[in-house]
Amino acid sequence: MIKLFDDWVIIPGPCDYALARYVGQANRRGKTEDKYKYIGFYRTVEGCLKRIGVELTREALKDRSTTLREAVTTIKESNAKVEKLLKEVLADDN
Repeated sequence: MIKLFDDWVIIPGPCDYALARYVGQANRRGKTEDKYKYIGFYRTVEGCLKRIGVELTREALKDRSTTLREAVTTIKESNAKVEKLLKEVLADDN
């Protein structure tokens, strides 16, 4: 599992990657298990990261009325958050 930020994770599978959000723990058959809300399945990690930008934008814009200018600013902020994550990760590789 790749932990991103907030409660976002990427879960590698045998043939794909799942973008998911941790939603808490659940008791199943007497065992406590972590529970995730799956957003989508992608062939690459890059696909997951592109989608998280979309999801961050949707979360920020839902349930409110906004101008187009404010919406564009929100989209830029969401994309910047994903870019920052990538830069931090890539900076650690140098």
